[in-house]
Amino acid sequence: MILIFIGPPGSGKGTQAFLLSDDFSIISVGKALRAVMESNTEKADIVKNFVKHGRLVPSDITNKIVLDALKDIGQDKNIILDGYPRDIFQAEFLQKNLSMDFKVLFFDIDNAIVLLRLSGRISCNNCGKIYNKLYCMPKIDRVCDICGSSDFQNRVDDEESIIKSRLESYEQETLPLLEFYKAQNKLVLIDANQPAEVILKNIKKISGIY
Repeated sequence: MILIFIGPPGSGKGTQAFLLSDDFSIISVGKALRAVMESNTEKADIVKNFVKHGRLVPSDITNKIVLDALKDIGQDKNIILDGYPRDIFQAEFLQKNLSMDFKVLFFDIDNAIVLLRLSGRISCNNCGKIYNKLYCMPKIDRVCDICGSSDFQNRVDDEESIIKSRLESYEQETLPLLEFYKAQNKLVLIDANQPAEVILKNIKKISGIY
């Protein structure tokens, strides 16, 4: 089973993927793109320019990331696709390369909550665990609950002006996917305004593997 997580930045897709990672292999396009930005390559500069302005990274880059990851994992596993596809072109590309059943979970959330979440977000540089300075900090100050690292960062794409630009790009490019998947009877709505533990319980029920 493949679960495709679609929703605006800050809707909790990454958090839920992390909570389900014992039972699912996770393909996070956002995490993969951040790794590209940290590399000393020509592609790093291209990706940085798009992220800096809150625009979607070109499909030829993201499509290759996902296809390579699917080949590495193998489609006989339970997989979560976090943040992909982002538009109809990517969705059509994905379906041409999928050999197993999938469901699309749309994380529906108010924009005001997105802004609140993202403006306070920090992440562990070692394991990628995401925290929030407003309501979800590590149990021990500046020490990651998961790996014990003290190396944290504010994400470059979480500045307010960039967040608003990302939301605009999301609404223009990604929202049309809802009708695309609804027409295939693949779409499931998730109320992402709820607490993380409630959302997790709903996803486990929807997945059918628990």
